[in-house]
Amino acid sequence: MPFGVFEKGRIPVNVKPLMLATMIGMGAVSIAALSGCAAQPADDVDAKAAVAARASADAPPAPPVETKTEDIVDPAALAAATAPPPPPPVESVPEVVVPDAILVPRVKAALAKHNAGLAHVSVSSHDGVVRLSGFVPSSVQIDQAQYVTSEIPGVREVDNRLKVK
Repeated sequence: MPFGVFEKGRIPVNVKPLMLATMIGMGAVSIAALSGCAAQPADDVDAKAAVAARASADAPPAPPVETKTEDIVDPAALAAATAPPPPPPVESVPEVVVPDAILVPRVKAALAKHNAGLAHVSVSSHDGVVRLSGFVPSSVQIDQAQYVTSEIPGVREVDNRLKVK
């Protein structure tokens, strides 16, 4: 923001013209004081003051100061610019790679532990994709087998081909 421009709400207030007028007025008084007015009669002081006033009145007016829109600071933008940076993203848990030879027995044990009716389900695996196949008594058991299998670490995907008997 340029010197001498203050913000009141969102309307900029330019104080340079006020400062310049005050300095010119003070200059006229200073010129009158330095010229020895105190030792001269009152008429002479008035004449010198009038000459100083005419000199300040004849001076060209101060050029207007342009206030650009970008000089006006939006409080929300200022808060956003001065806010601390966001925390770094939370790293995702790395994918667990479990060999298929270990994954198949884990899935079979989890299915049997969860529901005895799922113990006879056929399980195969290739690169973390587990295929369930066979027959079960109800559709609820198909959903249970899907859920239990998907919760085992190392299972990337479940290919559920179970059917109701």
